[in-house]
Amino acid sequence: MPRKRDPIESELGSRLKQSRTLAGMSQTALGEKLGVSFQQIQKYEMGANRISASRLYRISRLLGLPLNYFFEGGDKPMAETPKLRSPATSHDGLNGEVARRETLELVRAYQGISDEKSRLAVRKLIRTLAHG
Repeated sequence: MPRKRDPIESELGSRLKQSRTLAGMSQTALGEKLGVSFQQIQKYEMGANRISASRLYRISRLLGLPLNYFFEGGDKPMAETPKLRSPATSHDGLNGEVARRETLELVRAYQGISDEKSRLAVRKLIRTLAHG
């Protein structure tokens, strides 16, 4: 009988996937840096396998994150903290996975804009289009 997935492991996995994607790192690349297969990274991200403390520490360093990123809202059970996930569907009908991926791609692209005036122009354009 397969073990039931722990909600904390699932949340850690979601945070790992989001931060890895924002960093522009593939599962394969992260796995290579950690000395594990991309399948192992998939299992971590799905919450199917537990992430050891030492491995989580190494992941946080590789992704340039403080270790507490994975435990934000530490004064409350993780089940009560705000989720990093998008809603199951967005207002335009995209399913949650597509909406999350699209949002992460937009954030990465935005972070790549080095000129402050250009970033401001992009923010204004997005606000205008969103409220248009």
